[in-house]
Amino acid sequence: MKIDKVKLLTILVVLLLALNIATIAGIWKLIDPQTLAMVSPHPTGAKEYIISKLNLDEEQQKEFEELRKEHFEQIQNFQEQIRVEKDAMYDLLKSAEPDTTVTFNHIAKIMRNEERLERVTFEHFRKVRAICNAEQQQHFDAIIDQIMRMVMRSPIPGAPQKQTEQHTGNKHNMPLP
Repeated sequence: MKIDKVKLLTILVVLLLALNIATIAGIWKLIDPQTLAMVSPHPTGAKEYIISKLNLDEEQQKEFEELRKEHFEQIQNFQEQIRVEKDAMYDLLKSAEPDTTVTFNHIAKIMRNEERLERVTFEHFRKVRAICNAEQQQHFDAIIDQIMRMVMRSPIPGAPQKQTEQHTGNKHNMPLP
C-alpha cells in the first residue's frame, strides 16, 4: 500500500510541475515583449529610443539628461500625491456606507494632480523638442506618438484593448472610448 501512495504522490508532483510549466509558458507567450520594453516607472527604453532616433549629439544628450532628471523630480511628487489620495479613497470601501462627498473630494484631488502631471510632461517634451535642430525636430514630430506610448502606464492585464488609429483614423493613436 505504501508503494501505491508513493507512486500516487510522484504522479501528482509530476502533474503539478507540468501544469506550472504550462502556465508559465502560456503567460510568457501572452506577454507582448514590446510592451514590457516600453513600459516602466522610469522608462530608460524611451530615453535610449529618443537619443537614438533623434541622433542627439553629446551636448544635446547632456541637456536631455538634465531635462529628464528635472522632469522625474517634478512628477515624483504628483505621483506620490495621486497614490496617497487613491489609497485613502479605496480605504473608504472598508466602510459599509462610504461617504460619497469624501470620495468625490479624493477624486477631485487625483484629477488635479493628474492634470499637473500631464502639464509637466507636456512642458518636458516641449523643452526636449527645443534642444533639437530643425532636422531633429522633424524626426521628433514623427516619433512623439511612439514616445508617448512608451512612457504611458501599462494597460491592465487581460483588459480588452481599445481601437487605435489603424482602425479608426485617430491621429494620436490613443485609445478611443
